[in-house]
Amino acid sequence: MKKVLIAYFSGSNTSYKIAKVLYENSESDIFQIGPVKKYPKSYSATVVQAGVEKLKKSRPNLVNKIKNMGMYGTIILVYPNWWGTMPMIVWTFLEQYDFEEKLIMPICLNEGSGLGKSINDIKKICFKSIVFDGIAISKSQADLSKTKDEIIDLLISVG
Repeated sequence: MKKVLIAYFSGSNTSYKIAKVLYENSESDIFQIGPVKKYPKSYSATVVQAGVEKLKKSRPNLVNKIKNMGMYGTIILVYPNWWGTMPMIVWTFLEQYDFEEKLIMPICLNEGSGLGKSINDIKKICFKSIVFDGIAISKSQADLSKTKDEIIDLLISVG
């Protein structure tokens, strides 16, 4: 039986909050998709940097790597919507591993832009995987959820 991996990138801690609740309520592993060069603390500076990375099609380096991706059959991918898709660091993560025959469940935090084109982008990168339609969660909704039960209710309501 293959394991479940919750892989997340969090720019403002909201994706982490969702990933942590999923992890605490399942028998899965958790992995932070972290860049070697941290993003700025300022929201506007991060937006600018994310835009430049997207325009240049940058692939920021990962600070950590997964030793044995083969042990996972399902990947729950939690990330924010940056510039209409996933952050370029998530592209780096997806391009560094073989996701053939893996199930990928995207969960995208956003401020009204939904999943953007992130699902299509994931399908292009992981073309040998089964990529689910994904769940779009408003960052505002997630930020208002103070308890584990509220986050679980939110995931159920939008899923």
